[in-house]
Amino acid sequence: MVLVLCLALLLVLAEPVWADVVMPAGKAQTHAMAGGFALLREPGQSQPYQSTSDPGVFPSFPVWFDTGASGNMISYSIASELAIPTTGETFSDVGIGGGETFDVSQATEILLVPSLRQPTYGDFAYADLMGSYSSYGDFNLQLRQGERWLDEALTGYYNIIGTPVLNNYVLRVRPNNIVHQFDLSLLGGPYPMLYMETALLDELPVGLPSARTIKIPLAYNNYVPGDPPISAATNPVIPGVRLADALTSMVPTTGREWLFDSGASVTIISKSVASEVGLDENTPVVSTVTIGGIGGTINIFGYEIDELILPSSDQTQLIFTDAVVYVIDWDSSEDLPVGLDGIFGMNLIDKSIDDANDGFFIDWLGFIHPEYLTDSPFAEWYVDPFGSQLVLLLNLPGDFDGDGDVDGVDFGIWQANYPTASGATLGDADGDGDVDGVDFGIWQANYPTNAAATAMATIPEPATLLLMGAGIVIFSVFRTRPSPHSTLSRRSETR
Repeated sequence: MVLVLCLALLLVLAEPVWADVVMPAGKAQTHAMAGGFALLREPGQSQPYQSTSDPGVFPSFPVWFDTGASGNMISYSIASELAIPTTGETFSDVGIGGGETFDVSQATEILLVPSLRQPTYGDFAYADLMGSYSSYGDFNLQLRQGERWLDEALTGYYNIIGTPVLNNYVLRVRPNNIVHQFDLSLLGGPYPMLYMETALLDELPVGLPSARTIKIPLAYNNYVPGDPPISAATNPVIPGVRLADALTSMVPTTGREWLFDSGASVTIISKSVASEVGLDENTPVVSTVTIGGIGGTINIFGYEIDELILPSSDQTQLIFTDAVVYVIDWDSSEDLPVGLDGIFGMNLIDKSIDDANDGFFIDWLGFIHPEYLTDSPFAEWYVDPFGSQLVLLLNLPGDFDGDGDVDGVDFGIWQANYPTASGATLGDADGDGDVDGVDFGIWQANYPTNAAATAMATIPEPATLLLMGAGIVIFSVFRTRPSPHSTLSRRSETR
């Protein structure tokens, strides 16, 4: 009996009590954003604001949902076209490129339409679907001023839905599902962009499969102190983010708070964090990017870091290997605004692209080729303000349409793409670039798997690149480098 008890005790002691999830980081940038469409109207009125250039038309426009935005920003192109009334006040914002002054709107009602599951391309006729729009409340908006018209003419107009809306819902994104595509027309319009399937939920879905779920704690910080004339709210940050690199013998940096910015295309760290991990102006650069937004443009330089480490809620860690992080030009006095230590970019969890393929993503006619993007390792991710957590759901092998289950539709996708010898974007379950019998076997092994029930509220969604309080908009001309791709693993220890 004593021997049995001792063996049992040894088994208990030897059982791993934690297991880190280790995976290759996404490539250095993303062109995919969470997106949808919006209408604006005067509170209490039945009709939205109409076009000043085409009276009787109630134009809708694309928007991004941005957890890094402390307010809601409307481009000069849209603000002037709709003649949005202002209070006469202004609001000064500071971004990576400097400062910018905004007009402040009178109370304006925001209406949003749900993003559609099926692909659509450049369809702005959503004003015909008034029954599809839902009201998300009245807000004082940041309106870009007229001197920004040239910036918008060159790079496109950006409209941001920030945390004053988002903090009231659970933001869900399915990063591998592209539902809208906007090409760069010779007649103008938004910058080439892919919009991912997104939803705003009343609460976090129950029944998410625990074996595929990673929960990262969030805190919420106020970056717009005092009583600003705009509607503003707090922003989510990830506490305890660390970096480790061979430059400092893999000794992790001090845990810092990083802004979780659902609109950031790249990941950026402050110069103090860069110095702590051993980077300086003499470190070999793997990527150079010019980013622009509030306050203008600035150069940032990319470096490959061995490990980017996030603490999870169960005392384990999510470790991204070979992550590209950017630092503002060493010769510049500029650094991340409002004392930020880092910006967690969506290149780490959404579809991403490297330097070798970026030149093919947008062709000379302005058309987008999403097949050059690498899939995200996550089927879904959620920003849950009620539980103060980021919830990441790992991909389910065989779920080719990314809807959270393995069913006959997924078999149809495999069948339609079989056989493909190389370059496969659909039906490739093992990620080796082809569609063959092995991929069918993976589908078969996971069939049938039902999706978790979701209590979804009506809406669309879009991400951005802007921190309204800190003014960080990162819409840029990207040039990056490839990062290696491999399967995730779990790093276990006993204690």
